[in-house]
Amino acid sequence: MAQHASLARRAFPKPGVPVFEPDELRLVLVDRRAETANVTTYVFEAIRQDGQIFRHHPGQSLSLSLPSGSNLFQRSFTIASGGTGGNRIELTIKTGGQAQATLWMHKCLRIGDTLAARGPFGRFSPVHAPKAPLLLVGAGSGMTPIMSMLRWLRVRADTLDIALVQLARSRADELFADEIGAMAEAMLNLSVHLCLSRPDEKWTGLSGRISRPMLRGIVPDMARRVAFCCGPEPVMKATRAIYLAEGGVEEAFITETFGGAEHNAASRGRPMAVPAVRPMERLPQVSLSVPTPVDKGAWCLAPHMHERSEPISGPVPFGEDFIVGLKGKNFRAKPGQSIVAAAAACGLRIPTGCGEGSCGTCRVRLMSGQVAMRDQGGISRRDKEAGYILACCSYPLSDLELVNDVAGVDQAGAVSSSAK
Repeated sequence: MAQHASLARRAFPKPGVPVFEPDELRLVLVDRRAETANVTTYVFEAIRQDGQIFRHHPGQSLSLSLPSGSNLFQRSFTIASGGTGGNRIELTIKTGGQAQATLWMHKCLRIGDTLAARGPFGRFSPVHAPKAPLLLVGAGSGMTPIMSMLRWLRVRADTLDIALVQLARSRADELFADEIGAMAEAMLNLSVHLCLSRPDEKWTGLSGRISRPMLRGIVPDMARRVAFCCGPEPVMKATRAIYLAEGGVEEAFITETFGGAEHNAASRGRPMAVPAVRPMERLPQVSLSVPTPVDKGAWCLAPHMHERSEPISGPVPFGEDFIVGLKGKNFRAKPGQSIVAAAAACGLRIPTGCGEGSCGTCRVRLMSGQVAMRDQGGISRRDKEAGYILACCSYPLSDLELVNDVAGVDQAGAVSSSAK
């Protein structure tokens, strides 16, 4: 049963839905509150570089410049607010054990401090989905984009049938409990289900890992719903398998995770296995040739930009490596291998977030050479015209020379404090 077969060719953005171009931002912290023992919500006033009101769709993310030791890193976080509050936004962030950037936020970020950021990024949003009943599944901090969607749906007074499934370890780890409870009372079209993997003896609700009998029992009609799922990779993989087994279609199961295999290997500083070479002719015809000034006619923009120009023509070399220069070092990239993957295989780390071209964390400037890029909305038209590319989804078509000036500010200027 394929109620959403049309999703296979769904346009991005959905006709009539605006595209909010990423911009440089200053985020001024105006409030913070603890959600759980290790999760904090930070409330910011977002100030765009161009002075316009900051706008985003529910489920989109920002890339923040954060200190980690003596270095400055880009970290991507989903916006928890629903996109209806103007410049006031919320980021709900879990403090990881060894994640120095989030530890710094938790321990050091004070009211009045300012962070440098870029965004919004991403397509993980119901605004682009067909009008159909929804299944929202959030596990752990994956509840953040799900909460953004719920807040947006509540403000819209949408009458879509919504089934929410939150997966948490214990009641102490449950996010947004009071607000979701209030939503359940106010929204007759919303059903809420909480499943705990490590409940105490007093818990009488759903427990254990997500399973087909459990999910079928609470959402028996899941196949007719458009599903949004965010959380750890094993949870998303299991949920997708259940959804498809129940008759749902692949195109109607939409996920988000920051950091796929490439990102995880690179972020740990370990070389990763070189992925199988994909025939370059299968890549979208999105290409840029430099030296600058950028020849705008060289771009064949992604379909969601609703523009076309002639791509760079000519045969794609096979069987020979390309030489990529970055940070004064050279490394080899195989045809069909992304720049991030090639760098990681040689022990060179390029900061990444989503791993799929939607968050903008891996932005680098292409000084010479030619690439094929298949971004997912994580780079603005202005950045493309300035010669920037996203390394996680860019594939060399020739030898390259890159410059890593992604932050746009020096380390001293990335964070300013009212206490200084």
